[in-house]
Amino acid sequence: MDKQQIAEYCVNRQSELEAIRKPFEPWWQSVAENFWPAMADIMFPNMTYGSVETKLDLMNRFESHGIRAIGKGAAAIQSVTTPQNVKWQKLGLKKKNPKNEKQVIQLLDDLVDFLFALRNSPSANFYTNTYQAYQNIMTFGHGPILV
Repeated sequence: MDKQQIAEYCVNRQSELEAIRKPFEPWWQSVAENFWPAMADIMFPNMTYGSVETKLDLMNRFESHGIRAIGKGAAAIQSVTTPQNVKWQKLGLKKKNPKNEKQVIQLLDDLVDFLFALRNSPSANFYTNTYQAYQNIMTFGHGPILV
């Protein structure tokens, strides 16, 4: 496929995915309004509340147990899947016993150290973003995770 065909495929696929997700948006909006009002405007900016009073009413009926449970659940998932204080990734060899195995293993270990240095740098925001993705998973059942 050339670049034009790839671009057309991506645009068409995005339209298909938008059509698939459309029936879920009112449900997600309802969940956001009741459990995480701060996300209601961010996730679904095209939804209207009718008036400022309606928005204030929404904030007044908000119950904090849900968002606290979401935060605790996201923290639990993060502590198991991507803990900050443990090297949870390891690179290895598919083929055992290459000629220079010790050098290759040392290189792979150095790469793991480099990857963790990148993730742990303040500008990466890796753990903040993964925590946010886990919160989305806890709240809406899906979240942006690229592996």
